[in-house]
Amino acid sequence: MDSETFRKKLLNTKKQRVIEIAYLVCEKERLPIPKINFKGCQQETENQLAHYHPDENKICISETQLHKLKTLKDVENTTYHELAHILEQNHGGGFVKTRNKFQLDTWRPPRGVIYISAEVQRQIRELESRQKSEKISVDKTLCNYHLCRKKRKLSQCPHCKRYFCSEHIRPVAPGKLREDDSDYKSMSYHPCGTYVDFARKKEENEHTAYRNALDAMKYEHYDFNKKEPIKSNIKPESKIDYSDNKTKPKVEYKPIKQMSKAEIEESRKKLGIDTDHVPKSKPKKKNIFDKIKTIFGIDD
Repeated sequence: MDSETFRKKLLNTKKQRVIEIAYLVCEKERLPIPKINFKGCQQETENQLAHYHPDENKICISETQLHKLKTLKDVENTTYHELAHILEQNHGGGFVKTRNKFQLDTWRPPRGVIYISAEVQRQIRELESRQKSEKISVDKTLCNYHLCRKKRKLSQCPHCKRYFCSEHIRPVAPGKLREDDSDYKSMSYHPCGTYVDFARKKEENEHTAYRNALDAMKYEHYDFNKKEPIKSNIKPESKIDYSDNKTKPKVEYKPIKQMSKAEIEESRKKLGIDTDHVPKSKPKKKNIFDKIKTIFGIDD
């Protein structure tokens, strides 16, 4: 797609968006749908993106001005502005309220967002209040566990207030099968939805008690009144008592004696080091002045 084709396609999209917003707003507010002029107008100026003719009920927005609007959001704001002039001619407080009202009336949630209107919310609240007011009938003759349903001696669960036999009276949080249960029919408990909060609080209390026990074990040899650790009678096996000087190793440090020249030469002979060897000094590099002196035979 070349640039000219893309430019035309974008212009047609902007025109379609202007017409769509004008139709939706006017139908919602029961206003006469205005005419849309994209060809240009004699009253159009460079600084004015669009204008409205109240006598003809016509909105003028030329293609040149549409090219200046970079995004569809700018196109929508310009269209809402001109539609507000149908009810309000001046740019006052009423004009701003009208423009904002038009934007809210045509607002739609983006894709992937679930929007629940006020009417649907009211119906949900009524349904919830109706369910709370109605009494739930509980069967007291058969086990309420759906895979049992046998007529036995029943007991009431303190959490969900339903009746179960002795095999399924134990409540557990709903979830996957236990490791010892290979089939739902062999379950020795019943899934209880209201037991979840109770189990969570029970687990938190157990963790708190465990942490408190660990803290108590940590400071069991510490006296908080004296603020000093109490010495324990238990001594580790690897601990060595150095209280007497017999077991403690003694280390004596002797000062280093300085060697004389004769001792140094003797040690060199033993090690095979040449004592008469004198390291040769590197010859000094001659610069340009030394070369001139050698040429003319000049001595320093």
